Formats: sequence, structure tokens, C-alpha cells
Amino acid sequence: MQDLFWVNLSQPITLTATHQQCGPIVTESTTRIQECLTRLTTLLEERSLALLKCAQFDTALRDAEAILKLDPTRALGYLLKGRIYASQGRQRRAIWQYDKGLNVDDGNRELWQRVAEAETWNNKRVDFVSRLPLEIVSTNLVPLLMGDDDATWHVKRPCHYLHVSKTWRRRFMLGNLQYRVDDTKEPHYPRQLMQLSHHVHSLQIDNYGMHPDFAFLSNEGHLRKISVNGISSVNDTQFLACLIGVRDSLKYLKIELRASSWLNMYDVLQVCPDLEHLTLCGASWDKDEPISASYPSQQQFLRPALTTLELRNLQIPITHGHALLLLEHFPSLRSLVLCPCHDSSFLPMVHSYCPFLQHLEISTFQYTSTFASHDMRRCIDVKSEQQDCLRSLYVQDEDGDQFDIEHVRTLMINNCETLETMMLSVGTQQDDSIPPPALQFPRLKRLYYHPLGDAILRCFGWWVLSHAPALESLDIYYDALETCSLLLGAFRGMQQVKSLTLRTHAGGMEHWIPWRDMSAHVQQLNVVVPPVILKAPVLLHGLGQLKHLTDLSLGKRNHVVDAGDFLNLATHLVTNCPDLHALDIKFSTSALYKGVILFSTFEHLERLSLRADNLSITGILYFGEYQKLKHLTLYNTSPSMEDTLNDLQDCSPNLTLSRASL
Repeated sequence: MQDLFWVNLSQPITLTATHQQCGPIVTESTTRIQECLTRLTTLLEERSLALLKCAQFDTALRDAEAILKLDPTRALGYLLKGRIYASQGRQRRAIWQYDKGLNVDDGNRELWQRVAEAETWNNKRVDFVSRLPLEIVSTNLVPLLMGDDDATWHVKRPCHYLHVSKTWRRRFMLGNLQYRVDDTKEPHYPRQLMQLSHHVHSLQIDNYGMHPDFAFLSNEGHLRKISVNGISSVNDTQFLACLIGVRDSLKYLKIELRASSWLNMYDVLQVCPDLEHLTLCGASWDKDEPISASYPSQQQFLRPALTTLELRNLQIPITHGHALLLLEHFPSLRSLVLCPCHDSSFLPMVHSYCPFLQHLEISTFQYTSTFASHDMRRCIDVKSEQQDCLRSLYVQDEDGDQFDIEHVRTLMINNCETLETMMLSVGTQQDDSIPPPALQFPRLKRLYYHPLGDAILRCFGWWVLSHAPALESLDIYYDALETCSLLLGAFRGMQQVKSLTLRTHAGGMEHWIPWRDMSAHVQQLNVVVPPVILKAPVLLHGLGQLKHLTDLSLGKRNHVVDAGDFLNLATHLVTNCPDLHALDIKFSTSALYKGVILFSTFEHLERLSLRADNLSITGILYFGEYQKLKHLTLYNTSPSMEDTLNDLQDCSPNLTLSRASL
């Protein structure tokens, strides 16, 4: 919607009542206002063109934008902006501005001429890539333009990078070109994929029932990774047949099974014996036919190539016998995930069967927490030959009655020297005994501590907090601090934690948090609590005590905060947390625009993340007023916002703008 304030201000005024002296004054004043605005527009145009010749592009754009605000009904502002972009070599952006101007004045000959010139330059191609060394193209140029190490193209969104040059295409033969088949009703693979099949290294199929046959990808033997969803009893046999064609190159396989499928992991590994990574979701052990029936001995089914095995969302939980068979058959495992698993007795023996195991996840839930699981797997080194070196451990007992804590304790103590990341969510009906004072976790840096302590269960593993001198990141349920006095004492004694995440089971914040004890070291704080807690005095007071706080994240995507409570929170942050460098707000509130205005007063704010669906056009454009903001992330943007986001990017060329979903 155009802002016609200045245009209307200079329009002739029709007087409803005449006056002998006032009529001429109104007419003459209006004429002078028109002359002033015309003169101002002319001066801005002259200065913008002069700045353009001096290569002062940002300032020239500012003057062109001012002309548009003075009179958006004229094409002059769009013409100037287009010329500035064209001088920068941004021909597509220039054409976009010229088109806007033609919508206002389609008879403007200069605009049509500029469009033709920009299109000519935009269509001109110089194959400089072929003249560069392949190493430069592979390691510098392509990752810089794509933004990540991998290129993904979809059915409806072809990857144009493949057509830049032959040298560019050669790069993909050495890299990780991914192809994703969306959940579409089109049963055939697109022609482009078939033509470039020998470049594809990774394939993702959202609905295998619609896209069953990918055997044509086996020609060149480059396909290394497949992620497929929708395997059922109707098509699982055909899926195994397709795997035969790509098994020589395939190293990574992730399968999402539907409830009707009884596809066995051993059937998959029989077809693809050289797999290094297998993830099976929704699989089931057949009660009538134990998994060892077809492969009675270890020697008959030894798969030393497999380094990662993830069994998630199993219909039948893993037992002690199942776990031992898996360990026997896959001695080279570096990472093992079993969900759900209802037996912990095999834990002390894992390195007897799998001496290279580095990451272990067991949970009585069908799925483990994705945010913790993904973070924990970062420390895995699949090429490491070091034995008895567990680096990350994830143990989660839903009701606190499935796992024997002595098995868990033994595993932790046996690997205390090497553990770097742990997630503990285990309860015990007896008080957890204090370990020997000499026990230390010298390498433990990240701890997710989600105890199940309540009136019946006790917190297991509280002592880890006081035996981890290198701990830097802690994710904890704060209401457990009141349940376990030993945990509270260990929490207060920590002086090295820099990143803290606070969660809650109960939903209140009556529990006292030792903010003052954390004020000297906590720099990053993530508060994942219900909206009612965000206005609690104990939280607001605590935030003000964290004198070294630089990064703050608040709320969850499904939270809605009252406008008054949000403004109170925003005012408190601006007043008591002046040194914030990064702020991330995921909850929804109707008063977010006022918060945007308040947050602009932060002197050091460089990174900001907010919900776009709570902001108007004016609210989004206001980010251009931020002086030191370098990176802005907007959640839940919509296609209708793209013009506004482009305008924001034009006004703030040094601002990195990202879009994300919640």
C-alpha cells in the first residue's frame, strides 16, 4: 500500500466555506508547498546521481528511497533505484525496480530503455569458471554461492548450478549433490534427474509408494545415501530389489516404515552388506520368528563395515537378547541408538562386543529428544580406532522403573575419562549414593540433565554436576532443584558453565534459583518455560543479575504471551540486560512491533530472531533503523512478505536476512 501523505499534502484544497482573506492564502500556500516538494525531489535526484558516480551506492539508494516516499505515484524513484542496482551489477534487482516503475508509468520511454539494457546484461554469460582450477571451484566458489556444503534440488526446483560450466559439473561428481522427490502425485521421476543420474550422490524420497523404482541411478555407481519414507508390506519387496542395483556404492540408508511393514533390518543388510550407516524407523521384531533364527551364529552374519545403527520407533521393545545379538553382529559400531529399549543389563558389556563404540542412545520412549540427540552425535569420529572410548551417552527412562541404575552408573564410571556429552533422564526409588571423590569427568562439556525426581523417585546422577570441571553447557529442569537438595548444592557450586537452558515439568516458578551464583559465568541463557513464568518476578529479577549475559533465548513456538506481559518483559530486558548481543524470541505476541522499537535501543545487539507472522510491513521495515544489527532471522515468513523483505534488504545491504520455520 502506497504512502500518499506528501502527495495529498500538496494537492489543491477545495474550501467548503469561503473567506475573503483566507482563500488566497490557502491557494498560495499550497502552490508553494508543491514548489518546495518539486525542488526537494530535484535536489535529491541530483545528489543521488552524483553519489552514484562516486560509488556511494548505499547513500544514493537512501536518496532514491526518499523520492519514492515523497511521491510514489511517479516513476522517478524506481528509475533511480534501478540505475543504482545496474551500476552494481545487480541486473535482476534493477529489472525488478524498473518493472515497478512501469506499473506506475507504463509510457515512460527511459524506463523501457533501461529494462532492455538490464536484460541484455543479465543474459550475458562469461564462462570464467572453466578457466579456474577445479580445487578453487570446489572448495571456495561453489560453497560460497550455495551457502552450504551440499546442493539440493527438487522436482519443482531444478538446480541451475549444474549448468554453469563443465568444470562446475565436474565438481558435483566429487561432491554431494542431493536430490529430493517431494510427496507429489506425479509417479515418474523427472527427466532432468534421469539425465543427471550419474551426478546424484544422495536421494530423498518422501513417499516411496509414488516413486518406487530408482534402479536407473545405479548406472555410474555414485549414489551413496538414500532416505526413504513410506515403505509398506505392499512395496517392501520391490524396495529391496531396487537396493540391489545401488548396493555397490550405497553407504547410508534411512528407512521410515509404515505400520503394515515387517521389513527386517537383516534383510536390508543381506542385500547391502557394505552399508556404513543404517537407520530403521518403525521396524518390528517378529515374536514368532526371533531375529537370530535366520542367522544362528556370529560368523554367518558379521557386518564389520557398519559403523552406525539406529533403530527407532520399534513396535516391540529391545530386550537383553536382542541387544547382545546386535552387538555380536556389528562389532565395528561407533554409534548405536535403540528406542524403545526396556533392558539395561547389557550396558556394562558394550565395549566387550563393540570396542570402538563412541555414541550410545537408549530410551524407553519410541523416539529420543531430537535437539539433544543431534547435538551429541557431533563428537563422533567414525574413523577413530581408539578402543573403550565412549564419548556421548543418552539414557532416558520414561517411568524410572525399566533401567537398573547400577548398569548405567557402571557404564558412566567406566567411561568417565572420555565422555564429552551426556543426557540423563533416569529416576531411582532409592537415594543415589555419592560416588568416590576421586571420580572425575575431565572432558565432559555438555550435560542434558532431565531427572525424573518427584515425591517417589529420586534424582539419579546429580553428582555429575560437581565432578565435571570442564562443563560448559547445562540443560536442566529447574524444578528438580527443590526436589533434590544434593542437586541444588551441586548446581550452586558450578562456576564454569557458560551456557544454561532452563526447563520445567510442573509449570510454576516457585522454586528458588541461585541466580547470584551464576552471575559471574553464565553468558548464554535459554528459558524454555510456559508464558506465565516469563512474567514471574523471580525470573525478571534473575535476568538482571546475570551481568555477563550476551545471548538470550525465550519461549517455544506454541506459546502465546499477553501483550502487557511482553511489554513488561521487553522493557525489563532493555533496562537490565544492556549488553545483549543476541536475542531469540520464539513465542507469539500481539505487541511484538512495540518490542521491535524497544529492542532497537540495545547498543550491542548483533543477532535477532523473531516471528514474522506477528509483524506488519511497518514492523519489518523498522529493522532498518537498527544500527549494529548484522543478522536477522524471521520465523514463519509468508510469500506475501517477500516484497517487504526485499525492500528491507535494499535499505540495509549489510544486514544478513534469514528465513526459518518453527
